[in-house]
Amino acid sequence: MYPFTINGFPYGRFHAGPVKEQVYAPDWRTAERRDYTMLLADIFTNFLPPEVDGSISTVPGSFKPWITEDEDRVTMAHNLAAVVAYSRPSARTPGRKCTSGSSRNRTATSKPAGR
Repeated sequence: MYPFTINGFPYGRFHAGPVKEQVYAPDWRTAERRDYTMLLADIFTNFLPPEVDGSISTVPGSFKPWITEDEDRVTMAHNLAAVVAYSRPSARTPGRKCTSGSSRNRTATSKPAGR
């Protein structure tokens, strides 16, 4: 038995107090979300058998009212692209594929690599 998906949406104390829009924090505008997703990919791929695909569910960008400037969209795209680049194939993780995405947006299917 092995996990085929991991829930990367919650961050920190998910069940503490009122959640509402805070469930989206940190969002893809932050380095925290980018780094957290990369860490999850590193950990998760160690549990996947060779040649088995896995996926990480994550925040769908941000909470819409928080996006107030074009720079917010640019930063989100930059951080998502960084995770895709980080997840390129490597000799260290041959055959272990990990997809990051939400129900609204898939980023890429790739093989996580070392930092």
